[in-house]
Amino acid sequence: MKVMYKKELGVYFRSPLGWVFLAVSIAFMGIYFMGINLSSGYGNLAYTISSIAIIFLFTIPMLTMKSLAEERKSRTDQLLFTSPLSVGKIVLGKYLAMLTLLGGICSIQCFLPLLLSFYGTVAYGESYTAVLGYFLYGAACMAVGLFISGLTESQLIAAVLSLFTFFLTYMMEAICGLISSTGNLLTSLLGVFDFYGRFEDFLTGTLDLSAVLYFLTVIFLALYGTVQVIQKRRFTISRKIWSMGAYNGVFSLVVVAVAVLINLMVSELPATYRKLDVTKEKLYELTDTTKALLKDLDEDIQIYVLQAEESQDTVVEETLKRYAEGSSHIQVSYRDPAANPNFYQQYTTEDTSLNSLIVVSEKRHRVIDYYELYETGFDYSTYSTYATGYDGEGQLTSAIDYVTREEMPVAYTLTGHEESSLEQGFLDTIDKANLTLEELSLLKTEAVPEDAQFLLINVPRADLNSTEAGAILDYLEQGGKLMLVLPTGIDIQEEMPNLQSILDYFHTTVQAGIILEGDPNYYYQNPAYLLPEIETAAVTSDFYSGRYIFMPFAQGVTVEETDELYVATLLTATESAYLKQNLEEITTYEKQEEDLEGPFTTAVLVEKTLTEELNEADGEETMETEETVALNSRLYLFASEAIFTESADSMVSGTNSLLFANTIQDMVDEQESSVTVPVKTYEENGVIVSQAMVLLWGAVVVVILPLMLLIAGLFIWLRRRKL
Repeated sequence: MKVMYKKELGVYFRSPLGWVFLAVSIAFMGIYFMGINLSSGYGNLAYTISSIAIIFLFTIPMLTMKSLAEERKSRTDQLLFTSPLSVGKIVLGKYLAMLTLLGGICSIQCFLPLLLSFYGTVAYGESYTAVLGYFLYGAACMAVGLFISGLTESQLIAAVLSLFTFFLTYMMEAICGLISSTGNLLTSLLGVFDFYGRFEDFLTGTLDLSAVLYFLTVIFLALYGTVQVIQKRRFTISRKIWSMGAYNGVFSLVVVAVAVLINLMVSELPATYRKLDVTKEKLYELTDTTKALLKDLDEDIQIYVLQAEESQDTVVEETLKRYAEGSSHIQVSYRDPAANPNFYQQYTTEDTSLNSLIVVSEKRHRVIDYYELYETGFDYSTYSTYATGYDGEGQLTSAIDYVTREEMPVAYTLTGHEESSLEQGFLDTIDKANLTLEELSLLKTEAVPEDAQFLLINVPRADLNSTEAGAILDYLEQGGKLMLVLPTGIDIQEEMPNLQSILDYFHTTVQAGIILEGDPNYYYQNPAYLLPEIETAAVTSDFYSGRYIFMPFAQGVTVEETDELYVATLLTATESAYLKQNLEEITTYEKQEEDLEGPFTTAVLVEKTLTEELNEADGEETMETEETVALNSRLYLFASEAIFTESADSMVSGTNSLLFANTIQDMVDEQESSVTVPVKTYEENGVIVSQAMVLLWGAVVVVILPLMLLIAGLFIWLRRRKL
């Protein structure tokens, strides 16, 4: 086999064929790499690999057409039949030589993510999984091309047949969709030849072991078939033709049957064991929160998908499979709107998009519109929207929690003091947490309702009166929880004494003025646009490295430490920060002598320990026993009025809203607590490459490297002609 491998590899590199194959493939790849990864700033090589796979339709037939057809035409195959090498080794040697060329292309692909890493964050898992898929897809096509070359002595016929076959495997998914949108026996049989559909599994950040096995099976069967084709010609001059032919026919059927059976068995394995999620945010794996919910689920849940099963969004489909595997109480059904257009009207009167989900239990139901499953942004350069995050698990987990819980917890937001209203994105976060938010006017109601999970005071611009402050203090004395977002540019101690009385209860004061950050690593464009340090706390525990909070125009917070207080700092400005107190007199962003020096706390959790005495009378006895129960009142204080706004949240790809979600979740009683899964962002992987470097690396990959390969091939070919 080694001799045949060297011989075939020499054929490719002693003629222009191998060099042209490499040059064309690399140049085509370089064009997309330059446009998608370098110019557009995508740190995921899968986008480029997805675009270049179509080139296999043309380059691989060019490579494989003469491997066996030429030898058959020139009758040199007779020499192979009489050589000491077995037919299997001959075929394998030829195939490995082709695979070496493909490996050369993939080795360059493996270098590209390392190159991108110099300019930003790279999705290594998705990129290298895509490279593996590209290699397996190409290897399968090469094996099929080698088999077709063995069927004919005409290179042209071999090339045309290979091109036609690859085109069918590339378009098979679309062909099946044209035959039937719901699927039938014919589409199931044709789906066996869907090469590109299996290749796409590698482009989404999922390493599907069944797809790996599929390509390996195709390679094995194609090479086995090639061996049988050669053996058939080899034994045509033998007297054993009939017995040998019958034996090989039966054995071949057994081989194919075993291969199909193994693939069917692996494809039936649960996705948890069959598919490995290599994405940074584990887009397809269920979080521990969801797994715990499914484990404790004790009532049946029906999830309807408003789409034909074959047309379903593949990412959502994968998520639904994980839910169904996580609990026997979850059933997923598809309702094709083309066959049943009015099905959704049983659950909602509003128009619903294709691919939307309806989650139903005996208690209630919830409709999840398809567009709620993805978080989107807007590209002003193209005037189009694009996905910035995937919220399929978050929406489904919230819906299951909603349709199974007995009662919904309630929180209140204070009104009557020119407070800012929460924007829709943050209201959606509250809905996702299955929390009811109601307005509360303490001018009309003398006390905070007993069912309040917490009270939100969001950027008040006018002071409370003493009665309102007293009602809130009474609520806190009973173990109440308060979330306070402060207004900017107001001296709380001087201008809002009643609000300050609530802060005094927690021994907390606010340093009036604006914090400016002196360290450029901790602000964005403007020293007042803070990217504060994120401290370790319960509500920030799931913030992985590389995430930022955007906190413009923040003030400083100080808390007097006492035995009854627990203080957890959430966000801080660095030691290089400084605070300008007289806002009306600010003339420069530069630090001046009168400015207060950092560091500063900009967000904090303060808990105050309380004790409550309970007296119990025992029958007619007059003796009373006393029992003390510990209570905690809680304050979450954020010293920036813009922190929980959609504009600030969009600057950091949803981290501000994640902090908001974690905060409200932490203030809900454990027995009422709902499950919340944050949006899994797409936007963490990005590179920023200057135009000069785009042109430089583009020239290297698109022009210089392919041109060097062509020149080398031409030089070797001309030199051999002279010899």
